[in-house]
Amino acid sequence: MRSERKGPQFVETPGWRVLSALSCRNGVGVHRAETPDGRSAILKRLDLDAADAIARLRFEREQRLAKMLAHPGLPNMLGGGEGWLAFEALPLRLLDCRIAFSPPELAAFLLCAIAGTLAYLHGRGIVHQDLKPAHVLLRADGTVVLVDLGAAGLVAGDPLAGREAVGAQAWAAPEQWAGAAPAPAADLWSLGRLALWLSGQAEPGALPSPLGELVRRCLSPGPAGRPTAAAFLSALCTSSRFAAGSAAL
Repeated sequence: MRSERKGPQFVETPGWRVLSALSCRNGVGVHRAETPDGRSAILKRLDLDAADAIARLRFEREQRLAKMLAHPGLPNMLGGGEGWLAFEALPLRLLDCRIAFSPPELAAFLLCAIAGTLAYLHGRGIVHQDLKPAHVLLRADGTVVLVDLGAAGLVAGDPLAGREAVGAQAWAAPEQWAGAAPAPAADLWSLGRLALWLSGQAEPGALPSPLGELVRRCLSPGPAGRPTAAAFLSALCTSSRFAAGSAAL
């Protein structure tokens, strides 16, 4: 007789209070939680029964990256151990406040913040590979934070390259879903897609200069035609039209 699986088997996290489940896919459960000292947190845990070898490797990579990276545009790590990882809970989702960022000047502020975080990652040989609205959150003080490095790739010598399709197909660069090795240009494609979504426009030509031209370049079919994150940041944030909106960065 075939035994039935009783549900996810997560590692115990003594002292942490698990409040509610947010998602459980690809062998990883995400929960709202509370730290032992009462702070709100997001707790990620491996499903010990369901996680396959690749899921475990990606989770271990995310743990290593969380420990080594420190940037205002990335979530603060609050704890971690064998099979679990915790980050600060962030109060605002871009999905819930899209309209507030639809004016070009405010969109430029948001895009500059994301580009700055991407430039930081790319400078360390890391590609996010899953940039989309659901992964952009904000702190109470307005700091824009790019979350979830669970799909991150390494520019040099990535042992997981080509072993699976990563990222959301609607937001991922064409070459990323075709199995190309991780490259920063893929994140710029996703940034261009996010810019169009944010503005509610279908084509870059409907956006004001220089944002429209930057987005057009981000969506170049060939990766070589896309700007770097640092170049995107410089061109947009030094523009006379958008400089004031990005001054807080």
